[in-house]
Amino acid sequence: MENEKNQFAINLVALRKQKGLTQSQLAEKFNYTDKTISKWENGDAVPDSQTLYALSQFFEVSMDSLYGGDCVKDQEAKSKGDARLRRNKLIITLLAVVAVWFVGVFVYVQLKLIMGADYWLSFIWAVPASCIVIIVFNSIWGKRNLNYIVVSVLVWTLILALHLQLTQAGLQDIWPIYFLGIPLQISIILWSQLKSRRKKSKGEGYVYCI
Repeated sequence: MENEKNQFAINLVALRKQKGLTQSQLAEKFNYTDKTISKWENGDAVPDSQTLYALSQFFEVSMDSLYGGDCVKDQEAKSKGDARLRRNKLIITLLAVVAVWFVGVFVYVQLKLIMGADYWLSFIWAVPASCIVIIVFNSIWGKRNLNYIVVSVLVWTLILALHLQLTQAGLQDIWPIYFLGIPLQISIILWSQLKSRRKKSKGEGYVYCI
């Protein structure tokens, strides 16, 4: 039992430092005092089973591994694996965006060579199209909060592209089209706040809050 206490203390210190937290900051997240954390890390005491579970969830390790010698190595391996996965997801998303711009360039070149038309608007339309691609991929495996920003960019670049397209078609004085973006932008802001509140309410009832 004494060896388990010491191993838990070593693991807790290492995991806390990996998170870049002080004893006071860790204590605040679990509603304990820094003196209690200090006792845990000195091997003078161990938390109850409920707090152990909360610690394992917070540090993303199993409860058993908190007392094992490979806990820190397992956590480091998981962190490296997560970083590699995030990198691959980013590369896939960027490849999809590049594909959108390839289509834009292809359309421009085709119209230029076949019809002699200088359809530079294909590059303008590629911007909202890229936003749609980013939203799709980010909704699958990214941070949802980023979608609010990208949707805002999508709305305004879509209005800009439409304005330029209609202007090139010969229509004049269509600048009021930008008024359409105002209620849409307000809706996006309200939507982001609604999502944020829902996320906060889900966190209620946990032993800790991140």
